[in-house]
Amino acid sequence: MSTQHSTSWPSLPREHTSFALRGFRDGRGALLVGGLGVGKTHLARDVRAALDEDGRGEILWFTVAGSHVERDLRLSAAEPLLTWIPDAAQLAPGDLLRRAHDLLLGQAEGRRVHIQVEDLHLVDPETQDLLAGLCRRGGVSLLCTARQSPPMSPTLAALWRDELLARVDVPELTDSEVESLLWAALGAPVDGAVLREVMRVTGGNAMLVREIVRASLAQGKVVDRRGTWVLEGGLAPDTRVMDLLTAEVMRLPADHRAALELVALAEPIPLGIARSHLDDAVLDDLVGRGIVRVTESRTAGRHTVPSLRLVYPLYAECLRLATTPSRSHLLLHRVYGVSAPPQTSSGLVRWAEWTLECGVEAQVPDLVRAARAAATLGRYELAIALATAALDRATDPADRIEALAIRARELRFRDQPTPALQDVEQAIALHEETRVDGADVDVDLFLDLHELRADIYQYSLDKPVVAIELMDDAYTQVTERGGAMDHVLRYRMSRISRHAWSGDFRPAAALGRELSAKSSHVSGWPLQGVAPAVLALTWRGRTAEALALSDGCAAAATSFDATLPRIGTEIRLTTFLALMVAGRIEEARRRGVDPRRAGGVSRLDSALVHAGEARLLAAEGRWHEADARFRTAHKMFEQRDPSGFSAWAFASEAHCAMMVGDTDRALQLCRLVDRTPLRASRAFEGDLRVQVIATLAGIGDSDAVSRASATALWAQLRGHFLTELAAIDLIATSDAQTARDCGAADRARELLALVDAPVAPALVHHVVGIVEADRELLDASVAQLARFGRWLPRRASAQTGLSRREAEIAGLVAAGLSSPEIADRLHLSRRTVETHLARVYAKLGVNRRSQVSAALRQHSA
Repeated sequence: MSTQHSTSWPSLPREHTSFALRGFRDGRGALLVGGLGVGKTHLARDVRAALDEDGRGEILWFTVAGSHVERDLRLSAAEPLLTWIPDAAQLAPGDLLRRAHDLLLGQAEGRRVHIQVEDLHLVDPETQDLLAGLCRRGGVSLLCTARQSPPMSPTLAALWRDELLARVDVPELTDSEVESLLWAALGAPVDGAVLREVMRVTGGNAMLVREIVRASLAQGKVVDRRGTWVLEGGLAPDTRVMDLLTAEVMRLPADHRAALELVALAEPIPLGIARSHLDDAVLDDLVGRGIVRVTESRTAGRHTVPSLRLVYPLYAECLRLATTPSRSHLLLHRVYGVSAPPQTSSGLVRWAEWTLECGVEAQVPDLVRAARAAATLGRYELAIALATAALDRATDPADRIEALAIRARELRFRDQPTPALQDVEQAIALHEETRVDGADVDVDLFLDLHELRADIYQYSLDKPVVAIELMDDAYTQVTERGGAMDHVLRYRMSRISRHAWSGDFRPAAALGRELSAKSSHVSGWPLQGVAPAVLALTWRGRTAEALALSDGCAAAATSFDATLPRIGTEIRLTTFLALMVAGRIEEARRRGVDPRRAGGVSRLDSALVHAGEARLLAAEGRWHEADARFRTAHKMFEQRDPSGFSAWAFASEAHCAMMVGDTDRALQLCRLVDRTPLRASRAFEGDLRVQVIATLAGIGDSDAVSRASATALWAQLRGHFLTELAAIDLIATSDAQTARDCGAADRARELLALVDAPVAPALVHHVVGIVEADRELLDASVAQLARFGRWLPRRASAQTGLSRREAEIAGLVAAGLSSPEIADRLHLSRRTVETHLARVYAKLGVNRRSQVSAALRQHSA
């Protein structure tokens, strides 16, 4: 049944209400100050209602409102206070104040006089002075709302400085406040993705939250799925939102509007460039009004500079949509001219787009810089287009080599290995042709090009042996030409890395011991060996050592990103996987798959990010959310898989499909894994095997036992003790008798001494519980495994009528999690969790948390 959302927007109780009430209870008034749309009016209504309830009819209210139209008309806003004073405008200010004060108190007949002033910043100065005077004479309190930096008269501004008004700064809504607001408005919980996207585009601005949610409901972007509101596509403004925000911008002076247009089109625009094209007073006023903010951005040369952005991304998006192409070109021409000045990476890319659209001639080195910046920002198609434009104009061999390398790298990332290989081989040939006999070769460029060619063979064409042989030949040439020790070190790390990503961790295991002894001092090329070493240590079960190595090298890897961005990304990715397989789920959530902001320096494919996030959601027991995220990743991988992580992602997706009861799709995905080239997934093969076997065991496939036995032997031969322990657990899960016959419990106990992962004791207890038919130990271990992200199939949802969210919460309760822990894990409020839990109790016929596990087991039997 579809959830019905409220037709009116609710008011959210906020702590700022009590701050304002405290001012009145102390005999003062209150001044609510904040930006447009933060909720000042709602807050003032709540304060007034609370005062009326406390006063029980002992308050006489007057209301004054400012407006754009009458802000320059003397005493225009004071009309409600001066109705009974003839020729008020003709009186001297002192006489008018005295008569108005006497009249108001006389009408009150002993009651308190409160004046609500809406939009104080739009009230004419004479009325502001009158209001201040009434307050100072006593018996009159003010409840005012005003924008940030309002043009208040000095007399009125002095009221809060003299503590006759309690100033309450009203900020944007927090994440938890927006969640509560959406719950009240929609009548049901919202998925975490909805909350994150709403916060991203609105920044917590209450008005923008209301409008973008209303637009998204109308457009079908936010929909009800089994009692939870989920996101389908990105949030985008509709005509009403466009009209609303455009009308607000149109109230600004013409020079302010032009400045906003330019900032929206070119953001982030360096402050120095902005000030050379816009009036300082205009920019300062826009910042003071809270419309534009100064932030830090990186230039194409990776320097940090102060830049300008609009405070709310939704404003910028509306302005860009409302600006015509001809006007966009005109404004950008003012900023960019016909050459590329130093500016942010985003600005450089926009300049390059503009030159291509307008047919403006650009210098080849500038186009190459823009192509590099576009690649850094993840705009790969544009990077290819800019590199191609540079090649069409370039005659200098150095420019052609760099443009070919950029295009080859992005073609590989777009999963087009054949043209990528052609480009890089052409660049290598050109590099050789430009060498003058006897001259020094640019060894670093030589190696960069050969590494790129090897990447294409290994990660795109699944030919790791060929890649390793090519690099062996390249480094032989470097050595023959008198290569430096730095090049020898680079060769060693490259070889270890390529072996590890092909599934051979023997060199990386030895390196792991070496790096662990000096992790805080690792820098330069040895950082390339950190990710393989982390994986090698993880599979051997030495997870604490793996994480310590990763943490010790984190700072150095971040600084080294500027030279070779892939290194930091690989360390983060392998650390995330190490945390997941070790059972450190909360730490994995804290760090994330790729924690850097969108648009930052990263070579991590977006499909892999989705798959990693889905795997984390699954580990948290949020199966349906995980399944939706896996489906998105699957579609992305079908379009392109530049490095070859799709096999691992499909294996994880299969297990998730099994857990939501989609057994046919789960089996199809297992078969898809079997026929998908492993490529980079070879480095995750142990986890891949475990996911597939767990899926087969969950759906009762007879092949699960034989696969688990084969994987246990495969892992034992390679010293992958953590994988071996997981495989032994799957043997026991699939067939208790086979586990007894092969001595699974004894081998599990032996492995416990070798594996330090937090999940290891729970795996051993689970195996022993099955083999020895110890029901109490088995139940306890099932709950322990769930806490570490290892879930056994529970298909009680259909039989009990539990909704998706109720089934997830029931599973987490069965795993022993408290309501606050569940709320934190599912990114819900505690009230939401308790509401779902009450429904779970009713549907399962229980009344205590301790009964949930048994009830689920009974229904799934």
